[in-house]
Amino acid sequence: MFKITWLCVLSVFLGTYANAQRVKRKGVDPIPLKQPPTKTTTLNASLFNGKWQETRRMDSKGKAVSFSDTLYVHFLQQDSVSVRLGRSMTMKGLTQLEGNIISLAGDDYQVLKQTASQLTLDDGDYRRVLEKTNSFYWEEAERTRISRKEYSQPVALNAAHFPGKWGVYRTQSAPGELPKKHEPLRSLSVDSVWHATQWSGTATTVVQGKNQTYSVQFEQKGTVLAISGEQYNQQFNVLESSEKELVIEQNNIKYFFKKLN
Repeated sequence: MFKITWLCVLSVFLGTYANAQRVKRKGVDPIPLKQPPTKTTTLNASLFNGKWQETRRMDSKGKAVSFSDTLYVHFLQQDSVSVRLGRSMTMKGLTQLEGNIISLAGDDYQVLKQTASQLTLDDGDYRRVLEKTNSFYWEEAERTRISRKEYSQPVALNAAHFPGKWGVYRTQSAPGELPKKHEPLRSLSVDSVWHATQWSGTATTVVQGKNQTYSVQFEQKGTVLAISGEQYNQQFNVLESSEKELVIEQNNIKYFFKKLN
């Protein structure tokens, strides 16, 4: 009986010793694995001020996607912010910056790019491109109260003031049915000049409740503004064109724009 017990103890000891030998070799120090360097964005905290409005959205692969829950961010004081998604309620809370992560009223975003006029945020699902603005789309709609205005005839587009970003704050339509294929305009971005009467940029419409942005060319044809691209081709009569105001019409639907920058 004593021999059997001693053999069992000896077997356990030798097994444990053998395992220990396999796990760690004497005199060999572990070599740490090299971790790839983490890319971080150097942020300027002083640029987080004023109002920022989402203008574009992309998936994780950089492909543009449609959206209807536009992100509006207003940095109020040094550590407070108001945030609004689409037509939802405005939420107020604290803002905190840690590394390249910014917390906005409880929601965390990774800052991928920061300039004085543009901000790219990653929420984990999408990359949101925000641009600095003096006023939000929804603010213009709530503040502006214009009585029904009649226009006697179209006018020529003011080419000198046309370049820039324009946002629709009001629409006006005559009684009757809308066209079967109707994409209401939401904004125009006139980015570069090709000719005295030709520009390139983007046009954003609303399709089934979501924003749809098209790459287009703008051309002035007398009193007509032609907007053309691979997937979007429309013509509008120009009713008013000034430094801050643009009114165009198609199919008895008038679009009232304000200059955003």
